[in-house]
Amino acid sequence: MYGFYIRNNSLLTDISTLYKFYLWGDENYKECDFRVENNAKLDVQKLYEDNVGLHYLEMRSSGNLRDFGCRGDEITSSNLPFYQNCTFFFGGLKLHNLTDQFDISYLSNVRTIIGSIDIQNTSLKDLSFMKNIELVQINNVGLEERVAFNIQNNARMTRFALFNLDIAHVWPGSTIANIENLHPDFCFTIEEILKISYLKFVNLHAKFCEETGNLAGSILCRFDKLSNLDDNCNKILGDVLIEGGDEEYVSKLGDVWNIFGSVTIRNTKLKNFDFFHYLSYIISLDEDQPLIEISGNGELEKAYFPAIVTTVSRSPTPIIIENNHPKMFNSSKFYLLFPQVPAKSIYPTTEYKTPPK
Repeated sequence: MYGFYIRNNSLLTDISTLYKFYLWGDENYKECDFRVENNAKLDVQKLYEDNVGLHYLEMRSSGNLRDFGCRGDEITSSNLPFYQNCTFFFGGLKLHNLTDQFDISYLSNVRTIIGSIDIQNTSLKDLSFMKNIELVQINNVGLEERVAFNIQNNARMTRFALFNLDIAHVWPGSTIANIENLHPDFCFTIEEILKISYLKFVNLHAKFCEETGNLAGSILCRFDKLSNLDDNCNKILGDVLIEGGDEEYVSKLGDVWNIFGSVTIRNTKLKNFDFFHYLSYIISLDEDQPLIEISGNGELEKAYFPAIVTTVSRSPTPIIIENNHPKMFNSSKFYLLFPQVPAKSIYPTTEYKTPPK
């Protein structure tokens, strides 16, 4: 066993010199063991005041004057009551095989989680017990991309019910999430899906709820056909279809920021997409429908979504571009649709480490 150990120092009171250190992982990006134990005069909590010590992510402390933090990766249904006063978790949050009767409210005081969240094979119906969490800190040493938020095989989970999921990294990087094999009725409100739209997904087994959540004063419209759409929509729920004959109505899309569904533009005489002034999010949870289809538009020479920040699609073929004007690019250059800041999407499982088992 190797690592960094501060043990059995009877007079030690100050370890602030550790602020100058950084613990790097091994060749497999595994963090070194870091333990502070049996130092009778040492207040370990001082190391973490104002979050200064957060880059020591896998610390274990015991037997000191004042220890700090609880281990979130050692929870069982039988030891849950011992966590009722915990506010800070090392080792992430790992809940596996909690299918018996258990009281998850013992975790309701947790504010900070240092490490990944992994919830599998539980009888939880939602994630509302995490509503007070203010920060989830991930140590992506070596800039390794791995699943940091895994909600998997929870057969009773029908709702998300988590509005304050703020996942940060020690180093800049993407946050990979996996939401897989939950109850068939599992759904996101629009408010919830926008809160987590910064994530990249391995799987996203979900649909949109009938309930929308807080829309912060924006106007939501449900799409039927473009000619029937109101002129002042900011958000659209439903698959947006623009076909031949709809050209005169595309100005209705000028104030749309978010589309929760797919976008299909086919067999029109459109020459560009200048009407999508503000569209920044396209999020589709239909695995059978391409996120964006642009086809059969013989006069379309330019296709560009200038304000896009995030796209999410469950489709194995998320973007189709074909049979437009000869000067128009095809599906192989789909990235030209978006600004240089890459849009996000659901990525193939093989591109990243598979979710924890």
